[in-house]
Amino acid sequence: MKNLSLLFFCLLCVACSQTPQIEHDFVEPTVIYNDIESRMPGSLMILNHYAIWSDPLSADDQVHVINLQTNQEIGKFLDIGNGPNEFVTPDYTLTSNNNVIVYDTSQDKMSFYSIDSLEKQKYPLVMTIKAETQSYTRIIDTQGQNFVKFKPDNKYPFLYGQQPFGKCLFEKEEEFNNRFDVLQGNIAYNRDNQTFIYSAFDFPYIAAYKKEEQSDNFRLLWERKGDIDYYVSEGKMILDRTRMGAMELALTKDYIVTVQRDYQTDPTDESRVGWDFSMLPQTLFVYDYQSNLKRIIDFKMPILRIGSDIKNNTIYAIVVNPDFCLVKYDILQ
Repeated sequence: MKNLSLLFFCLLCVACSQTPQIEHDFVEPTVIYNDIESRMPGSLMILNHYAIWSDPLSADDQVHVINLQTNQEIGKFLDIGNGPNEFVTPDYTLTSNNNVIVYDTSQDKMSFYSIDSLEKQKYPLVMTIKAETQSYTRIIDTQGQNFVKFKPDNKYPFLYGQQPFGKCLFEKEEEFNNRFDVLQGNIAYNRDNQTFIYSAFDFPYIAAYKKEEQSDNFRLLWERKGDIDYYVSEGKMILDRTRMGAMELALTKDYIVTVQRDYQTDPTDESRVGWDFSMLPQTLFVYDYQSNLKRIIDFKMPILRIGSDIKNNTIYAIVVNPDFCLVKYDILQ
């Protein structure tokens, strides 16, 4: 019996020694831009040495572009309306050649805007095309106008060209008819390692897919799925709204970064947050591309949006400090 107890103790020690260590860090990001005047910035994207943020509650000049070398705004564009160069419900993605793509989720329309032209104080519109964008909640450019589109209520929620992919996240999904609402989330793509990431808003779930060489197929690499508390009533899935998943998603050279609340240290009831920006999460969760959670970084200030460039490991964020401002932090610090 004594030998068995000793063996159990040794096995326990080995198991504990192999448990991945997660760093918990309190950091002070660098403030680089203080003039974000908005009731609620809608998105943040980073491309080369530019930061692009949107102001969805403004009818004029929704897109703002900041030169990160000078930390100055170089221009803004995009009005809301039904005119030829206007959008009703715009959303945004980036190309690899300094273009912002604007697509409309209410009508099949897509426009390309040149940041280089904006830098030269020229009208930035390059072209507008008819494209299938209506009803897709997210569209991202993988390379050369090859898009991945996200429609949560499709059987396979992601579409690359004509090739659908993705998987059911719940058993008997056919039993509830509000998949469009339940499965909302963010998508991102790292062109360098050809990895596609999906993270859900309302429950803890992240999945990675790998694009196969010389093919339009994406295969599932891994998924992280936490405890999800829900029930189905009258054909609808009712989620526990006191906790959420990843509210923001960004990809750097070596890491997947999300805005998630660290419920072990911050047990805020998410259903009570609403428009109170002071109650937003203050932590970034940093995963490697093999799904391992490596760090939890506490900015000690509420985080609304994040963005990054896959060429480095710097994360940018729009935080509340006490007004909206743009900050940056090198994850390798």
